[in-house]
Amino acid sequence: MKYIKRPVVVEAIQWDGTNYEEIHEFVGGSVMKLPYSSALKVYTLEGPMIASHGDYIIKGIKGEFYPCNPDVFRATYDDYYSEEDEACDDEDCEGVDFGTALMLVKTGEKMYREGWNGKDMFVYYVPKGRYAPCTEAGETLAGDDGKVSYLPYIAMKTVSGDVVPWFASQTDMLAEDWCIYLFEDEEATVKLYDPLEREEE
Repeated sequence: MKYIKRPVVVEAIQWDGTNYEEIHEFVGGSVMKLPYSSALKVYTLEGPMIASHGDYIIKGIKGEFYPCNPDVFRATYDDYYSEEDEACDDEDCEGVDFGTALMLVKTGEKMYREGWNGKDMFVYYVPKGRYAPCTEAGETLAGDDGKVSYLPYIAMKTVSGDVVPWFASQTDMLAEDWCIYLFEDEEATVKLYDPLEREEE
């Protein structure tokens, strides 16, 4: 059997030899600076481990902490940009590749390409759910609640403001100008997550 690692966002701080207080606060005290050395002792679930100068201290998905060699860290993790970061614009956008953009979409970010001609276009992840059927034929599949099940998919908000299912082109998949789209209207964010839901007449 072969397995693929699930995309996951982690928190980490690099030990640069001078930021012990920052790391101590980050791990909640489960770290100790070794005397006469530039190394740290990090208390992990598997016992104490040594973090050398330059290593990253990672917070795992269960809240555990462990050190990681910088080469391994950079080979495993990419930078993550959240909505708290400064929004990209056409002049200073530092784009990412499609693989990174897809990972960010799956974690809930809205993404757009700097190379797209349309304004305010972006793609986003729609989770699985039950919605009112979109066609007359689909009504035969509806359950007792009058809704049908939809699997997760990626949707696009178009220039006109409509929402459509989105398929990546070869150009999109090879592009490296993907950026995070930030909303100014928080109410619009909520509405996008159930675009197929219909109000009962």
